[in-house]
Amino acid sequence: MTAVPILLTLLILCSGSWAQPRLSQEASISGSVGQQVTLICTGSGGDVGAYDASWHKEIPGDVPKFMTIGYSRPFSDTYYLTMTDLKPEDEASYYCSTWDSSTNAHTVLQMHGELRQNYSPDLYYPTHAMTV
Repeated sequence: MTAVPILLTLLILCSGSWAQPRLSQEASISGSVGQQVTLICTGSGGDVGAYDASWHKEIPGDVPKFMTIGYSRPFSDTYYLTMTDLKPEDEASYYCSTWDSSTNAHTVLQMHGELRQNYSPDLYYPTHAMTV
């Protein structure tokens, strides 16, 4: 008889820990022409890291363009996009996303200034390490 309350408690705890996956990102990072920068998406909650994800680049006035796939690593919920030898044409918004179109975050890259990573608390799942 005691097994039922214990099982019920475990189900409640597990369902709560898997709810509401989120992405978070650094508030800002600076980058200049010729430098290397790494964009970071970190997930929490849910089954973060169980899915592959993708990076997209969007130039103002244009549609987002696919860049690369980020693959998950065991027990990891952080994904990276490393950009080397920055050029002026790298100025754009960079999005990481997963299989669900609502699970993404973005980073705005401004050359000769600041590289800002913005996120929404309502966005989910990260992308993993890729070097471009």
